[in-house]
Amino acid sequence: GSFILSTMKTFVFVFALVGLFVVVSAQTPPVHAICEMPSRWSATLSQILLIESLGGVVDNFGEIYVDTTNQQVRVDIANGKSTVGGTTTTYEVTVWQDYKNQIEYVWDHSTNTCTSMPFNIPLLTQLPSNAQYGGALLLGSQPVHEYFWPEHYQGNTYLFETGLMSGTCLPFNVEIFSTKNNGTTTESLVMSESFLNAVPSIPPFLMEVPSECMSSLRHPKPIERRMQSLRHALAPFRTEEEE
Repeated sequence: GSFILSTMKTFVFVFALVGLFVVVSAQTPPVHAICEMPSRWSATLSQILLIESLGGVVDNFGEIYVDTTNQQVRVDIANGKSTVGGTTTTYEVTVWQDYKNQIEYVWDHSTNTCTSMPFNIPLLTQLPSNAQYGGALLLGSQPVHEYFWPEHYQGNTYLFETGLMSGTCLPFNVEIFSTKNNGTTTESLVMSESFLNAVPSIPPFLMEVPSECMSSLRHPKPIERRMQSLRHALAPFRTEEEE
């Protein structure tokens, strides 16, 4: 409703500013902007994913918990909505992503069922070596330092951008843009994430996967179809074999 529309307008405005910083302000970051991301952190997550190939939008809101030491991520989506394929679906799920064992578990709260599936993408623990400093945004009194870098995947080039809060180095935003070069380079938004009320810690026991998930069948077809857009949202760069 009005919340989603307002959020989208805000994102577009911020992206326009960030894009300007990228073009005119690529530079070596100042000393005060150099930091290390915490190994454990949690935040309220707002995520929008535009899936052009499937003709739809995925909108997720919930909580995210990241443990880079143990290579684990948990996402509690309290309000998920997808219009992929022209059909509107809603969902409430908890997702555990185990990067060490290359598997993820999805607990569907509406059916109290769990499914597991292969998962072999890397977990970003720090900024990559090719990340460039794009300038700073001031959110109230909080400076956010923006970094960007390209990623190449299956013949396509994507521009990643992330904002880290000054002082704590906690993430504030992540954007992914697809790029096309038809004489002039154009960028279109693929995904946007914002992290609110981020803290450098996670509560205990949250990464423990329920026993029902450990014995779950992989790829149950009804759940897989219904959760396909969610999988795209949580890992937009899966290999084709994983799909």
